[in-house]
Amino acid sequence: MDVFVLNASTNLAFEPTNTGMEPPENAEAVAYIQEKIDLLRNRPSIQPSDDLYIVGDAADDQFIA
Repeated sequence: MDVFVLNASTNLAFEPTNTGMEPPENAEAVAYIQEKIDLLRNRPSIQPSDDLYIVGDAADDQFIA
C-alpha cells in the first residue's frame, strides 16, 4: 500500500499538459485525500475509553499501567 502524507507544510503543484493519453482514474485517491483534509480541518473530539493501555520501555520489564 502506498502512503500519501499531507501536513501543514505540504505543497502540491499541478501543471497542464498537451497529450492524447487518457488521464488515470483517480476518484478513489481524490476521495482519500479529501477525507484526510477534512480530518485536519475538523478534528474529532476526544472521547474517554474503558480500555487499559500499558505503557513501557521495550527494553525494560517494568511497565506502568
